[in-house]
Amino acid sequence: MASRALLSSVITAMLFVMIFSRRSTRLPSFQHMSPNAICVSRSHHSYMMKPSRVLSVPPALSSALAEYEKMHSKCYHSLKQSITNPEAGGSCKYLVHYELDGLGNRLLGLVSTFVFSLLTNRVLLIDPKGQSAKLLCEPFANSSWLVPQEFPRFHLDQAQSLEKAVQSKKFGSMVHVWVASLHRDQDFFHHQVRSKLKNVTWISLTSNLYFVPRLFTFPEFWKPLMSLFPDVRMAFTHLTRYLLLPQDHVWEKIVRFDSTYLSGPGKQLGIQIRLHHRDDPGEFDQRSFDRILECLIGKDFLPMMMNSTTEIISAHPPKRIKVFVASLQGRYFQELKQMYLKYPSLDGSLVQIYTFSQEGVQNESIQQATNALAEMWLLGFSDVLVTSSSSTFGYIAQGIAGVRPYVLHIRPEDLKNCSLPACSRRLSPAPCNHQPYFEEEENLERSTEHLEWMNVHIRRCQDNWHGVQIV
Repeated sequence: MASRALLSSVITAMLFVMIFSRRSTRLPSFQHMSPNAICVSRSHHSYMMKPSRVLSVPPALSSALAEYEKMHSKCYHSLKQSITNPEAGGSCKYLVHYELDGLGNRLLGLVSTFVFSLLTNRVLLIDPKGQSAKLLCEPFANSSWLVPQEFPRFHLDQAQSLEKAVQSKKFGSMVHVWVASLHRDQDFFHHQVRSKLKNVTWISLTSNLYFVPRLFTFPEFWKPLMSLFPDVRMAFTHLTRYLLLPQDHVWEKIVRFDSTYLSGPGKQLGIQIRLHHRDDPGEFDQRSFDRILECLIGKDFLPMMMNSTTEIISAHPPKRIKVFVASLQGRYFQELKQMYLKYPSLDGSLVQIYTFSQEGVQNESIQQATNALAEMWLLGFSDVLVTSSSSTFGYIAQGIAGVRPYVLHIRPEDLKNCSLPACSRRLSPAPCNHQPYFEEEENLERSTEHLEWMNVHIRRCQDNWHGVQIV
């Protein structure tokens, strides 16, 4: 079997061939495919994974996606008529996703919104001016998920809030819903309100949360979701590998970096460092770095370094460890690299440290978002993944990888807790729903079977006790 290095080189060459040899296709009126509707990552991302990481799509999910894509293509033609004259729009219903916060939050909200659209037979649309439109491949065959440029957007902008719809008891044809950390429509979590939303032609939804765990708690969605995802722990991985595929200009960066530095023989360790609850998330913190080392060396992810009194226990041939560091603050990468340049490893391992970018500060530029998406995917190729607690960036990487990462406990409150280990392993590859917004009366709507399932598979998050995760 060809090595990943060879595959990376082949894919890089194919990228340039495909990018520059595309044929233009005449599309029907109001169906505008983006330039990245054909994307190399769709057919080649599995080649970049270890064979054991390649997943077979569950039959029910495969069938549901195929049916959804047919519906999406059919209804996309009716967009303009549906919003200017909802009564004549037929059976088609739509769900427009609006992004919020950093790229990790945006992608988590997008994935969650897609699951809701899949369960409710709604056409998912995204803002063509958003980061997702500039970074991700068109996921749906023979159609687009972009709101067309000439679309009468003012209609969507005038949509009433869910709160006002509930108060007035008049939902109309357009409603805007918030499912976000600082602004949420609590009514969305009431079964009666969701029943009324079924008749609303246009729903726009703003979210920065991974709220799929909460969808599993809704009585009407639980069994359909169980059918789509027999192994519920891997639901997010299936979704990321379907929906979050990078466009060619991003994928080319990923493949080139991987083939140059990370592919080939040896173990690959991915480390994602994010400092939360600080005024400057891009700062360097020595106590955090010490705890990171405690995790990496204590868990034998990296070898101990020798000093003047120790003797090298050499392995023949020496082990190769390639470390990929993703962090706003480049000093973590620099400190780690200098350590293994200055001091040989005790067991003779060859440790090589790499990074893709060193931004220093967080912003909302498309360039930083491009680098972030590339880093998420590069982390996803790791044999062992170490992420930071409560990091949405890390959640995307662990979903792509399909592994249970080790989570660094480096928040300020964690550093004060001497009994807390430097890192611990997550129970599943699924992200945390940071703000689940449970209502006490919800249990009255659930069957005994559903409640028993929830007791097993819905747990408090290990890195955020306010949230819930699927295990």
